[in-house]
Amino acid sequence: SHDFNLSLDICKGLIPEIVKGTLPVYARLMTRCWDSDPDKRPTADELYQFFSFWYRQLLRVIESLLLAMNLLLKIIHYLVIQVEKLIILRN
Repeated sequence: SHDFNLSLDICKGLIPEIVKGTLPVYARLMTRCWDSDPDKRPTADELYQFFSFWYRQLLRVIESLLLAMNLLLKIIHYLVIQVEKLIILRN
């Protein structure tokens, strides 16, 4: 019953609210997807290109974060060794 009513509401133009904080680029894409004119909706190829671009960007960010984490681990390791040397010298 609920699904049927929801289906009717969607056919009448009901669209979800765009959540506060949604990136404008995603909000525009969502709005285009909801257009009542199918010719104004993004094509499958456009969607593929859009999400492929953002996926590649995300991979670059993750790679940069992993490199930064690796550097931090090396620094921490170095500092631990220095602290151990100081402890040995004090004993």
